[in-house]
Amino acid sequence: RESWVWSKNSGTSFASGVAMLPGGDVVRSGYDNRLKRWQGNNGRHLRTFTGLPSDAYGMAASFDGRHVVGFGPDGANVWDAASGENLANIRRNTNYGSAAFISNGQTIVLQMLDGKVSFHGMRLGEAEMRDWNASTIAANPAAPHLAVGTRKGSVFFFDTRDGNTTWTNTAGSTEVTAMDVSRDGTRVWAAYQDGTVRGIRTRDGQVTATITLSDN
Repeated sequence: RESWVWSKNSGTSFASGVAMLPGGDVVRSGYDNRLKRWQGNNGRHLRTFTGLPSDAYGMAASFDGRHVVGFGPDGANVWDAASGENLANIRRNTNYGSAAFISNGQTIVLQMLDGKVSFHGMRLGEAEMRDWNASTIAANPAAPHLAVGTRKGSVFFFDTRDGNTTWTNTAGSTEVTAMDVSRDGTRVWAAYQDGTVRGIRTRDGQVTATITLSDN
């Protein structure tokens, strides 16, 4: 029988993102300009991350749990996940849709709602901008790769070391709405606007599983 371990009022407005850190703690972002961290086993409040100039549209955590990034319509902030220290920020009048840390933890990728993707160093100095018609992104925990989903349903796998696309998968015909990469780095899981979820092998871009969701 399932039961709640704990529950929390996430803030003054609705929650926009959540991540679990390696030790089990939970961090969430919300439309109240801040992120919060709670202890995973009992829900005790540990830290509030402040400094965003407007609502947090979402967040991401580094794979080692050392850093978190929150983003909104006016920019992004990076914090030390333990101390809450604001390490870096970017201020840009654009809407961000998702964020990811590349596996070395020193590169942050931000996807904009206009389809562009920007790469930044930890101090958020912009290094590169790509116009991919992107709708969502996800980083590979096992290697410096970035999975990019597009509004037209394509998924491609980008190698940040040499700047090349390893493969492109065009099995989808509707927008990719969400993605994740398995912890072992072997699969990209992509969800599409038509209710389909596909498992795509990172080695060669081949679909290995297809799930169709319904309202029933």
